[in-house]
Amino acid sequence: MTVNEWKIKLRPAGLLLACYFAGPLLARRWLDAPGAAGGSAFPDILQAALGAAILYLLFGLAAPLRGELTERLGGRGQPREKTLELTEKAASAAGYLCAAALLLPPLGGLFPNSRLLGLVKLCAVVYIAYTSYVVWKLSEPFLAYVPPPEQAAAPEAPPAAALGRCAKCGQQLDASMKVCAFCGQPVPGGE
Repeated sequence: MTVNEWKIKLRPAGLLLACYFAGPLLARRWLDAPGAAGGSAFPDILQAALGAAILYLLFGLAAPLRGELTERLGGRGQPREKTLELTEKAASAAGYLCAAALLLPPLGGLFPNSRLLGLVKLCAVVYIAYTSYVVWKLSEPFLAYVPPPEQAAAPEAPPAAALGRCAKCGQQLDASMKVCAFCGQPVPGGE
């Protein structure tokens, strides 16, 4: 896929992400207006729903993204199974990171004093740190890859030396000419 195709496919997720940040702020402002009932869970529910919608869109693009990553890593001189392993670990780490980043903040707002949610947050951070370390270790051979030097192109033949000018028309002549290219006059000493 080209960059423009990716931009088009990711545009809905980008719009939802903007709503993910702006929607709850506007909902809180509206619900905290004078005369409104405060303490509503609606902004957090809205943010969680938008986060789930973003994840749905991103996970729909997971297969093409994995294919693109595998293709890019495949040119790094590593065996195919190592490339697939790195692709799978990177995609897994990215998926958990996206899910944790999009869903845990609104859930934390819905359940502010939940010990279970605190444990889930801690486990998410530990797992993401672990998979990031694994991806980093797996990527070292890919990052150390130095492509072989490109074959130097054969040097071009130097242009033929000029013999002078045609006696009939005055056109510039070179050593490879048998006749003048302009008037057709035979070149003395031409090949």
